[in-house]
Amino acid sequence: MAKLMLGELLVSAGLVSEEQVLAALRAQRGTGMPLGIYLVRSGILNETELISVLSQQLEVAIVDLDAVSLHDDAVKKVPPEYARANRIVPFRMEARTVVIATSDPTREEVLDHVRVSTHCDARFMLASPAAIDRAIDRAYGTALTMASAPSVPRATTGTMNSPVSLEHRIARLETAVTTIIDLLVSHELANQEDFPSLK
Repeated sequence: MAKLMLGELLVSAGLVSEEQVLAALRAQRGTGMPLGIYLVRSGILNETELISVLSQQLEVAIVDLDAVSLHDDAVKKVPPEYARANRIVPFRMEARTVVIATSDPTREEVLDHVRVSTHCDARFMLASPAAIDRAIDRAYGTALTMASAPSVPRATTGTMNSPVSLEHRIARLETAVTTIIDLLVSHELANQEDFPSLK
């Protein structure tokens, strides 16, 4: 079965119309905010409806982030900038799997990034956008605290909520591919010569 995007899931569940999704997609482009969060913050959808439909349609379990401990070993797997930009909270490890709370589990590229960068498996659980924001502040400190902490070089400029440009996404993808190739070569599963176009 083909993977449905969030907008399609919400329309098929009868929670929003196609016109509302298209208008929201146009409006949220400039915010860098995920569609589900934009729909909630603009009042088109409430958090309970969003989480409920995603859980049922995608068969992803719900986690109450306000009631669970955030485990340091999981939190340290994801840099604060990436967690904030993608509105995710790594909250526990299950063997070699990072369990990540999100309000949009259709974003497979986020799981892929975490898998590559942590050398662990990763899976999503669902939480409300507001609970994710609170848990990010618990895990990494508030945005104000982060601003006053010693700075870490960042690839992007502007605020944490600014949209990621296509060029930046391509650069991140190239970095991920290079990391994978380096891992294959270092574990003698491939030779550098197997990738002539990347030299």
